[in-house]
Amino acid sequence: LFKYLILVSFLSGCADDQPIQVNTWRIDMDLGLDKPIRALHITDIHYREGQAVFEELLNIVKDSQPDLILLGGDYTGMGAIDTDSLRGFMVDELSKLSQEAPTYAELGNHEDYSNPYQWTQTLVRSPVQLSEGHVDMLTIRGVNVCIRGLGDAYTGNYLHVPFSQDCTGLKLTLTHDPYAVQSDPETGLYLAGHLHGGQWN
Repeated sequence: LFKYLILVSFLSGCADDQPIQVNTWRIDMDLGLDKPIRALHITDIHYREGQAVFEELLNIVKDSQPDLILLGGDYTGMGAIDTDSLRGFMVDELSKLSQEAPTYAELGNHEDYSNPYQWTQTLVRSPVQLSEGHVDMLTIRGVNVCIRGLGDAYTGNYLHVPFSQDCTGLKLTLTHDPYAVQSDPETGLYLAGHLHGGQWN
């Protein structure tokens, strides 16, 4: 039996000349599955107008065939004014991922710098589930999977959200700044970005 979660982490560079980095890890979560759960963690896209990053991202999603997609924040690489005019486009592009697998999102520091209220409202109206500040539950091949979002510690938005007693299977925590991992008392797998290295613990 496969006991693993396969985690594929997608990180985009902050500058146009930095290549997209894709890393794959096999993490023993002792799940007792016939087929591993595949999670795709996408963080620090830092989109700038004119980049083809979303098309490339969708191709990566289709190639990796994940069971769920976890978005770790920093979708924009632009200032507040440019982001305001392209926020809807960016969320529409991220929403295409939810056609491939259930998709959950967290805000990063760049969303905090560019009107976090508008980011929240735009994501809430999309097929992407905004996990910040609560726990979402779903079942993948009979395994109870709990996903919680903590908020970005770098911008002072970290909020401890405990897993409920109903979370008996795979516990995933999504946050942007890895500092929250050190502060948080829960167990399970933590996924963070911010430092552009694809942190997990």
